[in-house]
Order: sequence, then structure tokens, then C-alpha cells
Amino acid sequence: MKKLAVAGMVVLMLVSCKKESKETTAVGYVYSYNGQYPLGGIKAYINNQSSNYDYTDSKGFFQIENPPTGNQILVLESGSFKTEINVEIKKNEENVVSSKDNPIKFGRETTSPVKMAVVYGNYDEIQALLDSIGFPEISSPDVDSTGYILYNYYTDILYNPSELAKFDILFLNCSDYWDFRTDSTAITNLRNYTQNGGSLYASDWAYDAVEATFPDYIDFYGEDSIAGSAQQGMSESNVKSDILNQRIQEALGKNEILVNFNLGAWVVIDDVSNQAEVWVRADSIHTYMETLLNKPLMVRFDYGNGQVIYTSFHNEAQVTQDMIEILITVIYSL
Repeated sequence: MKKLAVAGMVVLMLVSCKKESKETTAVGYVYSYNGQYPLGGIKAYINNQSSNYDYTDSKGFFQIENPPTGNQILVLESGSFKTEINVEIKKNEENVVSSKDNPIKFGRETTSPVKMAVVYGNYDEIQALLDSIGFPEISSPDVDSTGYILYNYYTDILYNPSELAKFDILFLNCSDYWDFRTDSTAITNLRNYTQNGGSLYASDWAYDAVEATFPDYIDFYGEDSIAGSAQQGMSESNVKSDILNQRIQEALGKNEILVNFNLGAWVVIDDVSNQAEVWVRADSIHTYMETLLNKPLMVRFDYGNGQVIYTSFHNEAQVTQDMIEILITVIYSL
């Protein structure tokens, strides 16, 4: 009987120890503004323990190990977007902050509204992608709401620096920007906007604005002094491309994507400076004159307190699912 009693005590001690050693975690899912798309690459942490964080994966899932217990503030942030949520963390439990069926809709509740300016393009429509994520079109940058405003031409916003400064993000759709190269007002205002913390995303033919404003970061194909000289890419589908940025790889759950160039005369990037990061690089592309190997398709660089992201490819109708996923990740990283 003594032996049985001792054995029973040992079992109870082992069970007790096992129960005490159960890990404390905070887990959840993060989706787009309208809850339609899982978001990868979103940083999640508890407010008073920012060094202990996790990034959401391709399914929008995060898991924070050993967070502080009690009433806490969960912080989600990426680029211009930041959300704080009150949560209760219980010790030795998996604390489910949000589920796959009821995810956090990132960007809907932010510490401050995120304002986006979109310049209309003849060959691209980033606003359609913003619509698909659920971001609303707003009437003014002064409204107390996250959303975007569509401008007909770049001068409508870039000639008004006080209004431009109200926006966190500026999108330049693919269009004819040849005039930009000699437009000192637009160049100065765009440079100041980015220097002061604004984020810029430009696609394809909007490269003229990028090259004129930030000439030292991306070396575009052709003659730098000639407008449109880099528009040499041939139309082709399913261009195999490598994702070189680790965070983007984890956000999409892959390191390769397929890119479509539904129109010819797209802008080719030859190389980048050591101040810029290549996020996506094509194995091979075709210009009207030659085949080029290992050329950048997506580039990011910091400028002052802001950042610039440029893609040679479009964000409109004929994008692949890979392109949609990486562009959504880009929008939330601006």
C-alpha cells in the first residue's frame, strides 16, 4: 500500500508539473480591411513587450510566445497602418484573440486614419485593388476616416504640397509621365513629401517620375536622359520570378511567383544601387532587342523618413493570383 501511495503521489506531481509548464501564447488571424484576404507580414506584439513579436504568415496567422498576462494591448502594425486592441491574456493558456472565421480586419480600426492619394492612370488601376480590399473612397483628406482620393493628373496633388502632406501614401498609376522629367515643382514637392515620411508606390510608365525625382537609386534600361527610353519590355505571360525579401517570402508562403506583362513596352530595370532592395527579380525577360537575365521587377528604397516602392508590372485586370497577393502585401507595407 505504501508503494502504491508513493507512486500515486509521483503521478500527481508529474501531472501538476506538466500543467504548470503549459506555455502561454496569444494567437489570432489578421485579414484585409473587408475581411476577404489573409494578410501576411503584419507585426503583432503586446504593447509593453515590443521586442517579443511575431509576423503573420500567408494565412494571416500569428502566435506570440509567452506574452505578459492580464489586461494588455495587442498591437498590429505594418507601414502606415497601426491597430491597438484590448485583450486579456491568461497564464498557461492559448489565448485566442481572433479566429479564422472572425479575423481582425486590419486597417478598419487604426490609431489614426490612413489617407491615400491615387493619381489616375491610363494603363493601370491601383484603386481597383484598393476597392477589392475594402478601402473606401473618401471625399477629403480632412475626414476622420481611412480611405483614398482619386486625382485626375499628378499636378492636381503634387502642385499642392499642403494637401499632399495630409496623405500617408501616394500611388502613381502607370501613365504618361514624360512631362514630369522637366517639372521642377512636381519633382521638388514629391522629394519633400517622401523626405518627410510619405510613402510612394509607382508602377510601370510612372518610372519617369521616380527616375526624375530619385535618380540615384534605380538604373532603368536605356538612356536616362530620354523620356520613355526604358519602355522596352515585350508582352509575355507567366514570367517566373524570385522573391528575394524574406518577410515577403514568409507573407506569401513561397519564394517564387508568376508575373504577367499583358502589354508590351513595359519598363525594364537594368540594375539598382546599394541603397535599394530588390524584392522581386525575373529569371529572364525579353526586350524588343534582346533577352535579359536576372532583372529586377520590384524595388524598394528609403528616402529620408519615407520610402519608395516601384514595380515594372501592372496591378490591373490581367494580374496573376501571385501578383494580387504580393501587391496587397505591398499596400499594407507602405
